[in-house]
Amino acid sequence: MITTLLLALQLGAPPVYDRVILGGHVMDPASNVDAVRNIGLTGSRIAVITTQAIQGRDTIDARGLVVAPGFIDIHAHGQTPETYRFYALDGVTTALELELGTSDVDAWYRERNAGQRINYGVSIGHIKVRMAVMHDAGTRMPVGDGAYRAASPQQIAEIVKGIETGLRQGAVDIGAGFPYTPAATREELLAVFRVAARTKTPVHVHIIPGAAGLKAALALAGETGAPLHVVHINSAGLAETPVMLEMIRDARAHGRDVTTEAYPYDAGMTEIQSATIQDVYKHAPDERLAELEWPRTGERLNRERFDRYTRIGGPLVIHTNTEQMVALAITRGTRAIRAPRAHLRGCWAATSARRMRSR
Repeated sequence: MITTLLLALQLGAPPVYDRVILGGHVMDPASNVDAVRNIGLTGSRIAVITTQAIQGRDTIDARGLVVAPGFIDIHAHGQTPETYRFYALDGVTTALELELGTSDVDAWYRERNAGQRINYGVSIGHIKVRMAVMHDAGTRMPVGDGAYRAASPQQIAEIVKGIETGLRQGAVDIGAGFPYTPAATREELLAVFRVAARTKTPVHVHIIPGAAGLKAALALAGETGAPLHVVHINSAGLAETPVMLEMIRDARAHGRDVTTEAYPYDAGMTEIQSATIQDVYKHAPDERLAELEWPRTGERLNRERFDRYTRIGGPLVIHTNTEQMVALAITRGTRAIRAPRAHLRGCWAATSARRMRSR
């Protein structure tokens, strides 16, 4: 094929590519291309990206559309064939469950080894391993000792062993969620971060909300030398998002391996029985409870509904963010705080296409 192209060029005849994609708005982070271009493919490889007219045996008219590499979603809780199909339709070609993760990496991959539409991966989750060690009765999130009981030195050793085992089994990184495990001591968290430092593995952390929570996570990473990734900075920061972005920029300016991400919408979702909800809303007034929505009915919660749905259990939507903070995190924050080195980290969220369509 290369010989044919060279001969065509020598004879002055324009090459004919196997496939051409014409007139699309090409966005390529590797080359910083962000403009209308034509693309020529030879086999499965891109042969040319150009403003010149090109010809192909097969033509795709991409006028009015974006042409971009497949997105890597590093915070994807949906890990089913159905959600993989939706990811593919949204341009996501790799979906990674890196915050919550799993306690059994081998089993997680076995469930998907028949083949899926897109690439996938998982972390070894501190939350999940802690639930297993503490014999927590929760299904998705801890609801008992996994959240509210301090681990003994022996149990901390078991947690560390579980995390090391998960990494050997192919976990992409270590996941953690501090608001979901409020009884985890600093000694326990340091033990987890030491594993990350020793194995040069990023820790994807759902921090305690606010600048104080970020400061604590940065301290754990700084003391151990572990790579740190702060998940969904906009919902972790809310009104403090600008300050927290500056904290991360400052850490990076001083050579720290710290990154973050943001999602382009102003609501979050988690389990109503989880510690992060119960510890905040269990005794909250109705005005505060109205921030919560039961997605099965669309109801905003009050005291009676909160107590009733807590007994039932399930996911709920949290309306605490603002469009202003989301826009700031996406446009000012994540452009400046990109994934470094070879880590599978970045700043695209699950609804990548929404941001691109809003340009």
